[in-house]
Amino acid sequence: MGWLLRQGLSWSGRERNVSFLGLGDGTFLETSGAMGLDLPDDGRSVAQIDWDHDGDLDWIVRARTTPRLRFLENRLPRRGQWIEAKPVGVAGAIGARLEVRAKGRTTPWLRTARAGEGYLSQSSEWLHVGLGDQTQVELSVVWPGGTREAFGEVATGQRYLLVQGEGRARESSPPSSQALEKTQEPLGERFGSKGRHVLAVPHPLPSLLVESGTKQATLGGILAQRQGRTQKPVFLMLWSRDCMPCVAERGEWASQRKAITESGLGVLALELPLDPGSTDSIAPSSDWPYASATCPEASANLLHALACYFTDSTLPLAVPMGFLIDGKGRIQVLYWGAASVEEVLGDRALFDLSGPERLRAALPFDGLYWEPPSEPDWNRWAGVLRARDLPEVAAEVEWGLISTTDVQGPEAQYQIGQARLRQGRLEDALPHLTQAVEAAPRIARYLEALGQCLHGLGRSAEAQTYYERALVAQPRNSMVLYSLGSLQSSAGEVSAARRTLGTLRPLDPDLAERLRLQIEAKEAESK
Repeated sequence: MGWLLRQGLSWSGRERNVSFLGLGDGTFLETSGAMGLDLPDDGRSVAQIDWDHDGDLDWIVRARTTPRLRFLENRLPRRGQWIEAKPVGVAGAIGARLEVRAKGRTTPWLRTARAGEGYLSQSSEWLHVGLGDQTQVELSVVWPGGTREAFGEVATGQRYLLVQGEGRARESSPPSSQALEKTQEPLGERFGSKGRHVLAVPHPLPSLLVESGTKQATLGGILAQRQGRTQKPVFLMLWSRDCMPCVAERGEWASQRKAITESGLGVLALELPLDPGSTDSIAPSSDWPYASATCPEASANLLHALACYFTDSTLPLAVPMGFLIDGKGRIQVLYWGAASVEEVLGDRALFDLSGPERLRAALPFDGLYWEPPSEPDWNRWAGVLRARDLPEVAAEVEWGLISTTDVQGPEAQYQIGQARLRQGRLEDALPHLTQAVEAAPRIARYLEALGQCLHGLGRSAEAQTYYERALVAQPRNSMVLYSLGSLQSSAGEVSAARRTLGTLRPLDPDLAERLRLQIEAKEAESK
């Protein structure tokens, strides 16, 4: 399902919304098209409210696709009478049932106050009842707990508060309309007409190889960023000769050379190779005043992987695309489509933002936020790159895990050893993890990592020793218990493995189940 969403697809096949009209005789008529509701939104729920207080119900539809919320105003000619009533209970009104009775009608109209209706939706607390040609009705409420209270006869076409214990309905006027204050600029103005993705946490640009004629150069680099090297901020513009919007973007940037030069922003146009079947090559203007280079396939794959990682997408690489890089070598903003000079120069104000201010710049709605993490999620980032067959870049990213300048200290040695473990380089990881444990022999995660390394190398007795030492330091570590039980089972120590299983079961039932299956498989094998 997640894969479908990242592809921009729908798990329900672009289902159109459907509505049915009750005919009063137990049958329904499909009216989606006639009512303008058959929209391809993958609708999930409908909340009902008399938004404009005109006596009929309007809808707010929640959908999976955009727009996530759609307001549908009921503009059909209203026929007949109505009332709206809001039960107000001493201990709340959720579950209260409104009964509306009219002369000459044996069956009452019933409405219930609910805590929710449909998927993540809640209709208005005002219970709406359509009454046909009735002008007078009697109201009563069955409160949560079963007590019934009559509120007497009322005129239709009104709103009433029904307060528990009062025994009479209070007329209630709808709130007066007030112009909403404009608290922020419209989203379209804030984010532009094209895609613009501000990173909540700026990420360093990994080493990116580009070519210019017979020369090659490397941009960015995790190590350079970690060492605090500074550079000129730069806008990386990805383009192709078979892309008309790319050529138009280059023309705009070339025409504003003075403003760009005065801003101190560098510009590098990276040309992607043409598709083999393309016949629409466009000759760009020859008076390009900035640096240019070609983008090898490996570098294009890296930029595509970064774009997909930042937006949690797997859509194909498309140009024009741009990356705004600050003076510390960090990616600040990703642009889908042609980026205007004014927009990019304005985004330089983002470079010094952090904390809640950074989140407000990155997210579409204002609010109160916790302080964001000060570092990228290096582990996840490296894993994504390795999964996209970019092991060299993943290895470079893993150096970001080393957050201390004391590379001989136990924490640095542990982090280097962990990076080697993830790469499957167990022999290389062993000395670093050993040094970390020797320097800090009571840190559970150091002991656990060394046990995992020795376990992978087939040195089971030594691995068991370090697992047991890790459990002395942290007895409720379910992952260490699972690793120890797995090692005991594979070594034929079934009784010991079952004792470990008993300790693990209340801590992590899922891991315990996995260990149980391993133990039973070993027992069956030995019979």
